[in-house]
Amino acid sequence: MTHKGMRYSALVAVTLTAALGASACSGSAGRDSGGDTKPRAVPVVKGEGKTLTVWVMDGDYSDATLKAMNEQFTQQTGAKVKVEVQNWDGITTKITTALATSTPPDVIDIGNTQVASFAASGGLMDLTPYTKDLKQGQSWLAGLEEPATVDGRLYAVPSFAGARAVIYNKKIWAQAGVKSAPATFDELTGALRKIRAANTAPDFSPFYLPGRYWHTGVQFVWDAGGDIAAKQGSSWKGTLGSEAAQRGLNEYKQFQNEFSAPSTRTIDTLNPDQTRVFADGKAAAMSATNATIALIKKANPAFKESDLETFPFPGRSGKSQPVMLGGSDWGIAAKSANSDLALQWVKIATAPSVQKQWVAGHDGWIPNSTGAVKAARGEADPLFRGSSTRPCDPRPPRPPPTGRQWRATRTSTRCSPPSPPAPVVRSRRPTPSTRRWARYSMPSTEQPVRGNPKTAGNPKEAFPDSTPGPADALPRHRAGAGTRAASARHRGPWVAWWLLTPAGLVMLAVTVAPIAFLVYASFTDYDQRSLFTGAFDVVGTRQYTDLLSQPDFWDALTRTVVFTAAMVAGSIAVGAGVAQLLTRLGTAMRMTVTIVLILAWAMPTVASSLVWKWLFQPGYGVVNWLLTQTGLFGDMTNTDWSNSAPLAYLSIWLLIVWQAVPFIALTLYAALSQMPGELQEAARLDGAGEWRLWWSVTLPFLRPTLTLVTLMSVIWDFNVFNQIWLISAGGPDSATTTLGVFAYKTAFVAFRVGQGAALSVITTIMLLAVTALYIRRLLRSGEDL
Repeated sequence: MTHKGMRYSALVAVTLTAALGASACSGSAGRDSGGDTKPRAVPVVKGEGKTLTVWVMDGDYSDATLKAMNEQFTQQTGAKVKVEVQNWDGITTKITTALATSTPPDVIDIGNTQVASFAASGGLMDLTPYTKDLKQGQSWLAGLEEPATVDGRLYAVPSFAGARAVIYNKKIWAQAGVKSAPATFDELTGALRKIRAANTAPDFSPFYLPGRYWHTGVQFVWDAGGDIAAKQGSSWKGTLGSEAAQRGLNEYKQFQNEFSAPSTRTIDTLNPDQTRVFADGKAAAMSATNATIALIKKANPAFKESDLETFPFPGRSGKSQPVMLGGSDWGIAAKSANSDLALQWVKIATAPSVQKQWVAGHDGWIPNSTGAVKAARGEADPLFRGSSTRPCDPRPPRPPPTGRQWRATRTSTRCSPPSPPAPVVRSRRPTPSTRRWARYSMPSTEQPVRGNPKTAGNPKEAFPDSTPGPADALPRHRAGAGTRAASARHRGPWVAWWLLTPAGLVMLAVTVAPIAFLVYASFTDYDQRSLFTGAFDVVGTRQYTDLLSQPDFWDALTRTVVFTAAMVAGSIAVGAGVAQLLTRLGTAMRMTVTIVLILAWAMPTVASSLVWKWLFQPGYGVVNWLLTQTGLFGDMTNTDWSNSAPLAYLSIWLLIVWQAVPFIALTLYAALSQMPGELQEAARLDGAGEWRLWWSVTLPFLRPTLTLVTLMSVIWDFNVFNQIWLISAGGPDSATTTLGVFAYKTAFVAFRVGQGAALSVITTIMLLAVTALYIRRLLRSGEDL
């Protein structure tokens, strides 16, 4: 059977039922937003010399399908098409930013749970007047059309759909004595228990089901008669607390705990990649799309097509579990300069002929209309007809949507989480050496010399009591030098200002201006809509008062202060110990340790955090394996460090201390190398031991440098974000949400930019207060800044 046949396997009776019958929480039930509702035909315009920019998500369409769409468009309009393939990481933030610019991409491939957010914010063009012409005589699948409709207005055109099924390894099942796919829930659990008895490895899963795989979890909720949310009037209310929903969630938990390895209870499908787990033979079945079959074969070429099979997930209700109908839509940017051409391209891309021949026929997706689904069903591979519930969907699952996106939830899977902004790498530059160089106060040879004329021009003889210095290197007096010096003194201040102007302008552009805008934004209600439309209101100090009244803010502040103190104390203690060790090592060993410290210091925080997360990963982590081998803590193979607040803090604390020690150690070592040896020798002669020597001699000498590195560590650790976000994302249950993570979620997840700016201003003020105390202490002590 060909790969095409596998992808066609979803276009079967069960999938047809899901595609034709699945209905999202209706997005068209809301009030009409107003505007022109008179039907129009898509404009037919020529575009010679123009280029249409189309963003396509990685894995959605094949090159051949896009080529067929673009060739037909160019033949019809004369315009060219520039296709830009986008990765999933950070796509929500990227699309939001692009739609807010004056030159956005004209057409965007959008997951249907993303449509509501971008449409409500004014980023997408209202396509309602062109709905009839864009349908081209077809009836779009309700599960695709409704998520693309917000308040009765159409903002995107459905393109394709998909749903999940069970993929199983026929060899493992056959070895356990299971010869056929189960048709009922009891048959499924009975088969999985036989497989468990035949495979006793602790990391083996008869049915690999990560605990955070919410797509499958809601199937149990729906099968039990529950739902995610229900509409009450003009708003939505979550219903996962209902009796039916709770019963479904408990059934999901029981199934997951019994048939999936313990290490999977708190993880998602990405870490580790469930495809890799299945391909490695550590799972007998999994819930995924049919496209995963191709990914499994790619990960392990030893798999044959005859080794894998699919079937719909049977439910306790006696029927197959309801499945999510996910899909992709084409949206047009509201600020597109080529909206007429964009409409023509979208009409071509969603035409029945393109859907049948390319979207379904070549790429294997469920087409966007009921007629196309029926036609595709008749052409499905007979071997798989009736055995699966969806086409392939190579995209990883996305977290559940919130707010207005709930209306699209039941029939879609593509809720793309925002990604963190580009990581801020913490740079630790060593401070200058604490050695105080002697200052030479040398007289100028251009001044008249008083006293013995024989000593004129010889500073050593003219000033016998002056501090010795490099006076002999001074230039001898030359005629006219005094005049030029006076001229230089006259224009000196202006020259200095002119020389500082370029650097000052750069600092103004990259530092002062953004900070000024940040402060200004904190007094506005700037949000996602403001990014698209530019409209916002000045609200005074409302953002600050709202923020200070939130318990979440004070919880995050408390965690930040306590965790910062722990990180700084650990970093300083270990760094000081390493610095002291460097003073005792020989030259070769000291050089080796120094190189190792520099290499550790040079590693980017993002790379080191990802490696660190892998080291502590349940089931596969090296740290868990080593701790298990010691026998001191029992079997820790399946321990999930990120799912326990104390363990999550410990792993993050170890990572940050490891990253901070090189800077602190090398800086303190530089200071220790300048300490006069006579001080320690005198203390030893007085009978001081090592501890007394450190406390009474070394520590006072290091105090200025130690204070400086402590201040810098406080600033860095107070703002730490990358390590926490990459390892625990602020979880579990916000237990590791510090101010940095809280600010990110506020500004870039909830898109409350004004409140996020206020939070940043408050954080900056607190750090400035700490810095002011340090500077005040230096001024009082007479130390150099």
